[in-house]
Amino acid sequence: MDLVSWGAERYPMAEVVSVNGEWWVACTGKPESVLPSGVVWDDDFSTRPQRLRTSAAQWLDDLCVTATFRDASRAAGHLREHIANMAMPDFCGPHGRPMWHPERPNSHSCLFPSVAESLGVRLATVIAFANFVDAVRDASTQLATQRRGLSRRLTDDILAFSETPESQKAIVRAESEGGSISLPRSRALLRSALDGTVAASGLVMSTRWPRQRRPQLALVANSTLAIYVAELLMGIGVPPTALECSICGMPFTPKRAPRAGDGRFCSRPECQRRRQAANQARRRARLRVGHG
Repeated sequence: MDLVSWGAERYPMAEVVSVNGEWWVACTGKPESVLPSGVVWDDDFSTRPQRLRTSAAQWLDDLCVTATFRDASRAAGHLREHIANMAMPDFCGPHGRPMWHPERPNSHSCLFPSVAESLGVRLATVIAFANFVDAVRDASTQLATQRRGLSRRLTDDILAFSETPESQKAIVRAESEGGSISLPRSRALLRSALDGTVAASGLVMSTRWPRQRRPQLALVANSTLAIYVAELLMGIGVPPTALECSICGMPFTPKRAPRAGDGRFCSRPECQRRRQAANQARRRARLRVGHG
């Protein structure tokens, strides 16, 4: 299933600022419209964004690195590099949550945060999201392989950012006082957290009819954060036999294991065109050697 977006924005001139003891990245200067490798552009009413070599998986992994620094100023510096070279994750200003969260104003998204008279991204919000991503990844692996309930550390990181209803959060927190929660409760929490975050980020399913192809279902990212959330979903649902596409970086399950030296290409049209070009180049090289 394709992931579709009209594009994200990066800010090459972004700056790190500290306001009232909080670290921010101010998105100064002119933005650039970009799209990660492997994500399909689908908007006939705007300028085609610049296609980057980095994939959505690399975007998500790089953003999560922000939470690994002990020094806040270094973490803010890494976030600035992410926003300058990849994309600005769009969290809302008043709540530090996804733009389409349930408490937003009726019928439209929440307000963007601002700092130093520019759009801004709060470091603490990004760290909370990165911890949520890591906790979801760890929880999904644990529930699939170890068959035991989630620890309090994992539940706390999931609850700190997820859009799980407050009534469910209270039940989970009370149960986790004992150190962990039951396996059924763990599965319910993970499912609820993912469903809520998907909806709040603006990630929806829709029909698309690409040129020279049949109508199909697609995931549509209605925010930049939705691209990150979609990648999280795809990553935790990848089977152990999956490979990473050499072109777009997306996981796929091949019909047969590739031979040594072969590239790894998923079924996306763009990647298959690159595969055919690589095969033709190899054949031409063999012919030159044979006639040499």
